[in-house]
Amino acid sequence: MLFIIKRCIIFSILLVWLLPTSICGVQVGDESVIEQEIDNFYKHRKRNVEEARNIIDALYQRFPDNARVVFTKIEFDVTYLGRFEDAMELMIDKDSLLTTSFYAGPVEDISDKLNSELFKPLVMTVKDRRVIESAYIPNIKVDISYPRGDFLDEMLPIQLARLKYIRSSEFSTAKRFHFVPDQQNSEKRIIQIDYYPVSKVADNYMLIIDRKRRYPFEFSTFRTDTVDIYWHNEWQLREWIPDDMVTLTYPDGYTILYQSRALDGLASGSGFEKTEIRMEGEKIEVTAQPNTKKKMTTTTMKIVTLSLIVTSIGAAIIISSGGV
Repeated sequence: MLFIIKRCIIFSILLVWLLPTSICGVQVGDESVIEQEIDNFYKHRKRNVEEARNIIDALYQRFPDNARVVFTKIEFDVTYLGRFEDAMELMIDKDSLLTTSFYAGPVEDISDKLNSELFKPLVMTVKDRRVIESAYIPNIKVDISYPRGDFLDEMLPIQLARLKYIRSSEFSTAKRFHFVPDQQNSEKRIIQIDYYPVSKVADNYMLIIDRKRRYPFEFSTFRTDTVDIYWHNEWQLREWIPDDMVTLTYPDGYTILYQSRALDGLASGSGFEKTEIRMEGEKIEVTAQPNTKKKMTTTTMKIVTLSLIVTSIGAAIIISSGGV
């Protein structure tokens, strides 16, 4: 019996030894690559940010489910690139991976900083035009200049990274200056830049639109201005639906009621109007009320795909979900 046990042990050792390296030790090999590339990333981070970005992006493409790689990318996006939206999206996407790893605490610290008093939304409103639909201006050119002197010295590195990104052409292209609902969720639409750095210095920034008009504003711990801008006739509006909203297209002979409130409709082709509703769950319940004295009909619609056509009251109600 003892002889048989010894034979089994020897056979097991030989089996492991004979396994191909592609099966045995692959994790060790991956960790070695990750260690080497992250070390290379840190060498470039301060002296060549663009090269560091190429390194960590390539590493993430190769190891998207490695907690260390994911956290390194998040931390770099925030503290060096100012790309807070990308970092937050990655935090949400990899939440289950990060919360069960060593990096749960550091990720929470980053999230706390982004949602602290260091940053607030910068709001812009169009002074001479009423915008009541979610849309964006594709041909707007915006620059933001900031005060000189000790202004920048009073900002933290994470704030400087964000300010640099907001002032870059990359941010303008990515955000495209969307019109979104205001905090009161009214029909009025505003342009909002999230995570704008709050300065300790009470001094004016300058918002420059299309190199024609200048709008001074303050954004400090003492005052955070809303910037009123004027509409340019050459601007275009293109539809854009936020991720947490749906657009309903319906016959113009009806009024849509949501939570006992009539929604404003916009002309949408011959015989149709459209309106927007913020999603608060998987279902929305609306009442389609004929503009005549006909009986009202209530239809409950469950959003199960990105777009859905629901037949109601003998006509189509087209639902489109959010996203760019």
